[in-house]
Amino acid sequence: MKVEVLLSCMNQADYSILDKTNISTDAVIVNQCDIDNVVEFDYKGSKVIWCNSTQRGISRSRNLALQYASHDICLLVDDDEILVEGYERIITNSFETVKQADLIFFNLHPSNPKQKWYVNTEQKELSFYNIMRYGAPRAAFRREKIVGKIQFNESFGPGTKFYSGEDSLFFVDVLKKGLKAYTSPEYLANIEDGDSTWFTGYTEQYFITKGAVFTQMSKKYSLPLILQYILRYSKHTTNIGFFKAYSAMLEGRRAVMQGKI
Repeated sequence: MKVEVLLSCMNQADYSILDKTNISTDAVIVNQCDIDNVVEFDYKGSKVIWCNSTQRGISRSRNLALQYASHDICLLVDDDEILVEGYERIITNSFETVKQADLIFFNLHPSNPKQKWYVNTEQKELSFYNIMRYGAPRAAFRREKIVGKIQFNESFGPGTKFYSGEDSLFFVDVLKKGLKAYTSPEYLANIEDGDSTWFTGYTEQYFITKGAVFTQMSKKYSLPLILQYILRYSKHTTNIGFFKAYSAMLEGRRAVMQGKI
């Protein structure tokens, strides 16, 4: 098995991010900037496909990377990660150990104490109940099971009106396709994540987005999903009030139900 890094970034003036992220395998880099072109070159013995794109939004960036992916295993990476030495071997060992796994989530070491990343302590299979706790920058998957079958929803994620939820929607779709997702206790990278680029508090738009995400996941069960969320996390409604937050989630639901996304 060969591993290929799929990295999303913005406004890179040169190729220094390859050093910064410690890439040692073949890679597809999508750099959202002000030009459109594709360049292929050798980097320390590895092949890099560098895609400059005028498109905006993390979902579009990841989908473009998927188009150019060609290896057995794809690893989704953000521009604030520093991959550990030997990450390819860690990934291939994990897929060789759990042969039924189509997707595996690894651990990350955060440098920012404000950022809380769920820590895997064991290898286990994931379900609809717990897969939404994971984000894309810790996921590796078998390309043949994903590419051409599942993609990121470009109406969701940073750079769009519904500025979050793109990862959860993607991974829920993985399970809907009958694929198997597992955790690994191995650490794959350090992540130098600063404050969120999209989270500005529990605002009305935050709850509109949540309602839209739950409805996109399941129109049939959207109301129960919205109700369980607003009840479980009622403390998040303090700023705008419980009923306004609930109304905002229903507004997000209507946008999806009426096809206004």
